[in-house]
Amino acid sequence: MANFKKLLKEKLLHFAKALGISDYTYHLAFTSSKKSSNDYDIYGSVMVDEETREAVVTINKKLLELEPDQVDTTVVHELLHVRFSELLSLVELILNLYVKDKKAKKAYINQIEQLEHKMIISLTEALMRKKHNG
Repeated sequence: MANFKKLLKEKLLHFAKALGISDYTYHLAFTSSKKSSNDYDIYGSVMVDEETREAVVTINKKLLELEPDQVDTTVVHELLHVRFSELLSLVELILNLYVKDKKAKKAYINQIEQLEHKMIISLTEALMRKKHNG
């Protein structure tokens, strides 16, 4: 596990620098769960604290060891969530200030999260293509 953790930490720092988000402190956590808590967090997830500029990236160690070709994609994907976190925080603040209907607020937040995820998937795929094509 030490080698896997070291590899992931190096990749995190490398891609964070490339994405312009190396001003965060990154922590790694591991899970071996076969099932995600939702449809998105299969390979990994991230929790971001904008105040402390810290991010905890949780990696599904068992799954990524079985599918090592997904390591870079997973790292970039989770880091893009970090990149978008400030925007999501702002949108949530605006919704909390100006949308009083709880159902509407929840619907807007869900829609924004889905749009964010679609953008992250597209950007991740584009970056991986660029990496593989030189």
